[in-house]
Amino acid sequence: MDGQYYRIGEFAQLMGVSPDTLRYFEDRGILMPERDPVNGYRYYSIDCSPQITRFRLLRACGLSYEQTLEPASSIGVPGFPALLNGRLKEIERSIARLNCEHDALNEYKALSQRILTEPDFLSIETIGRTFYCYLQFRNDDAINDKIRQPIIRALTAALPLTFFAVLPDRAAIFREAEENTDFYGALIDVKYIPLLDEPELFTQPDRIIRLDKVCHFVCTVDNNAPWPPRFFQVQKQLAAQGYEVSNDPILRILPEYVQAPISYMEVFLPIQASKSHNTIEKEKSE
Repeated sequence: MDGQYYRIGEFAQLMGVSPDTLRYFEDRGILMPERDPVNGYRYYSIDCSPQITRFRLLRACGLSYEQTLEPASSIGVPGFPALLNGRLKEIERSIARLNCEHDALNEYKALSQRILTEPDFLSIETIGRTFYCYLQFRNDDAINDKIRQPIIRALTAALPLTFFAVLPDRAAIFREAEENTDFYGALIDVKYIPLLDEPELFTQPDRIIRLDKVCHFVCTVDNNAPWPPRFFQVQKQLAAQGYEVSNDPILRILPEYVQAPISYMEVFLPIQASKSHNTIEKEKSE
């Protein structure tokens, strides 16, 4: 063999591909290395580099291994633009997802600033969002639930588009005794589902939660204690403003250092005008 030759591992490293890729082309009869007649080792010359360069470029365009071998995988062929559509759609979805993740992190940032400047804030807001909820511990054998585990893994991989939440019964948070009626689940806004890697997984949520008008606030929660007094204060404040709780609340788990004994939770408490308030307003109108 004359000239510069490289062993398969060396040539793969130089070209930025795996040795398996070189073996793939050899099996297809496309890239045939020289063989040492004594030990059978493969040796590649620099003359093999153009095929690998074209292969890497086509792979970067989103083409499969098989497609890189087809004549249509050439920029001067009429069918080439159509081959790029798959990769373009993936990129567009990635851009959309990154924009949504950017918005989600900005929400955390704004909430952090609000907690620092106004820790006892309480606001009445119209959200207008729908969430799919998947309970993480839906049954006693959750770890072996072959249907559920891929969903939970996908939701965890989708953070921060998803979030984890405690879902107590609306009556339980207004009782002084500690209640075991809360659930732990992962929630995702339905508008984000098309941006996930496997959107087909998310067709049967445990709950569909619609948040319209809510009472929005943050409180600290001790996992080993009953619901905090803040809930009782909020209940009185809502009653004074003519509102009542209309559905189960969502307590979003917020970023906190792992060993924190007390956690911040963001609360979305669905509300509606109280019946007594509606009666008073009706009498006023008459």
